[in-house]
Amino acid sequence: MSISSAVGTSHSLARCYNSDDQSKSSESDFLHKGRFGMLVYMSAILLINGEQWTSLSSITPQLTVYFNRTPQDINWFSNIFIIVISILATPSVYFPKFIKIKYCLLIGGLLHAIGTLIKLMVSLFPFTSNERFIACIIGTIFPSLSQAFILNIPPYLSKVWFSKGQRNLTTSIAYGSNFLGIAIGFLFPNSLLSLTSYGLEFQTIIKILFGCEFGFSAIVFCSMIFVVIEKPKAPARTNQTDPPESDQKNKK
Repeated sequence: MSISSAVGTSHSLARCYNSDDQSKSSESDFLHKGRFGMLVYMSAILLINGEQWTSLSSITPQLTVYFNRTPQDINWFSNIFIIVISILATPSVYFPKFIKIKYCLLIGGLLHAIGTLIKLMVSLFPFTSNERFIACIIGTIFPSLSQAFILNIPPYLSKVWFSKGQRNLTTSIAYGSNFLGIAIGFLFPNSLLSLTSYGLEFQTIIKILFGCEFGFSAIVFCSMIFVVIEKPKAPARTNQTDPPESDQKNKK
């Protein structure tokens, strides 16, 4: 082997090592560390929405006395969610694109906070049974409207923040949290009912339920204002076979 060929071989090996280092650095550069925080907030919003859907209907027998209403009337706390999303299903598909991911999450969080605050205020101040029922229906409308802004967020957010190999998992986690919230909506209010054996009245249990819902919703919303951003500085990708969208457009 000649000296020139040996030198050429060493240069080619050096280029290979450098390209490997660059691909590794690009992987860390283009996967923003805040992507897991965004996943947590997206999952929290969907969890709250699922819990709001079922929390009141899960204690229907007790609420018929509290509101002095029939079981069919109590079912409207869940029916509102189905009716609203049925009406807004088609236009809501375009919200993440035109309103943007950040503002969809913030609007959804704000609607949850407003709705839970209304129900908490009703439980804290003296109202008639009819006034309590009407106010709680109004308080339920707000989180039902938030569905239009948040239910289509997971695939959009996964595309912007995560690599191709992670998008299916993160989308599944987000939607799974919504089902977890539905389960919590059934279990948590009924767990609170066990406190009646310690002498607590149902009115006090309702205050605890609405207070916990508002507290969690308010914490999530207020923290999102300072933490949630629209997208990372660079598009999510893990290797050079998945180039940023800007590079693809330039090539075209």
